[in-house]
Amino acid sequence: MNLICIQSLLLCLCLSTVLAQQSKRNRVRKTSKAIYSAVYLRDIKKLPQVDQVEIIATALLPQEEWGKIDCQDPRNKCNGIGYLPMRELLTKTITGAEALRLAQLWRSLEPGGGAGCFAPGYQLRFKNREQVVLISNVCFHCCNVTLQDGSIHSICGHQSIGDFKKMIKELVPYPYHNEKKEK
Repeated sequence: MNLICIQSLLLCLCLSTVLAQQSKRNRVRKTSKAIYSAVYLRDIKKLPQVDQVEIIATALLPQEEWGKIDCQDPRNKCNGIGYLPMRELLTKTITGAEALRLAQLWRSLEPGGGAGCFAPGYQLRFKNREQVVLISNVCFHCCNVTLQDGSIHSICGHQSIGDFKKMIKELVPYPYHNEKKEK
């Protein structure tokens, strides 16, 4: 009789451990689906069809120049929600298979791993039929991007960030000078 009680007790303990693990796995799955904000889903995961992407290498303007910026100069980016004053350094427009591939890599980005510096080195302008679908500033140092509403979101939650970063930097290597050039 004691042997049956001990076996029953061990069975209950094993089952409770298995059920607890299963419950934890289900909670993790639910949580991972819930981490996407509505803006993240709309602007990254469900980015509309694009046929063109402008990749712009940018530089933050020094804070002492902020009051003297010529906002009529199209190279300067002076306004917008969540934007710091920037200057365009180098621009390349991609179309066709390259634009589709970059959009696919953009959609594969996952949230996570962002830090706090946010000194964007690139701006991406996703377009479809000449209409801008999304403008995003991208900082590879802290792994964050701006989305349509000006909010900042992390994008380093998956290995896909490596392919995304590699493609951008191969198409538009970051320039270390102060003049914008068409590539």
